Amino acid sequence: FTTRNFTEVRTLLSTMHSRGISLNTRSTIVAVKAALKTGSFEEATRHFRQLKALWSGLSDGATPSTAPRHIVSQLVELACREHQLGEFLPLLEGVPVSEDAVSSMLSECIRRKDPALTSKVE
Repeated sequence: FTTRNFTEVRTLLSTMHSRGISLNTRSTIVAVKAALKTGSFEEATRHFRQLKALWSGLSDGATPSTAPRHIVSQLVELACREHQLGEFLPLLEGVPVSEDAVSSMLSECIRRKDPALTSKVE
């Protein structure tokens, strides 16, 4: 990941998946980051779902509240850019969201002139 070769990361993730190798929390975070860097909303949300599932299965104190806030903010930005905020909002349930991310979501609601989505964000 530090070499910034996101194609290689995606290839490795695909190979791991095809071999039935499960991702741990750290590798799932890397998968989310790689998807964010390549602008792949569907892939980012798929990995974020996996990350939330990992949190729910852990007893070592890792929870959505320990989610790196910058990743959540970047996911929100990508959802807004891709006009997928309505689909993404349910994934944020139970996850702390920064004020900046909330502002981005509200701005997207205003751009879309969608009062129903605005009330969901609030």
